[in-house]
Amino acid sequence: MDNFLKLMSLIRSIYHMAYALHWASYNNFAEHLLYERIADGLLADLDDIAEICIIPHLKVKAGIANMLLPAEVYENASKKDLAVAISNGIKLVEELKSANITSAQSNVIDGIVAQLTQKYYLLMD
Repeated sequence: MDNFLKLMSLIRSIYHMAYALHWASYNNFAEHLLYERIADGLLADLDDIAEICIIPHLKVKAGIANMLLPAEVYENASKKDLAVAISNGIKLVEELKSANITSAQSNVIDGIVAQLTQKYYLLMD
């Protein structure tokens, strides 16, 4: 459970960092679109993690919203910072895949690792 919460936090951070870079790169159209593409779909991943990997396994459902507190603001984030965050996300997802998880959780994790890997390689071009 803790690793899924860490993953949610990391994906929120990647999303906010990507949009901070997106808005900061308004004068470079290629980078502007790159960062938007990286952020795209991450909020849906958060929803999947919450609804498939966390909430069904909670004994007490009260306080769920507290798990979804806003991430930090990344005004001074760099492309390298974003790549490191995405790489950390891939590593965490790989750790989760080796844990004892349900098939539904595994399906969510497989989609997220594929998406994060694609976003990482977009940054490396």
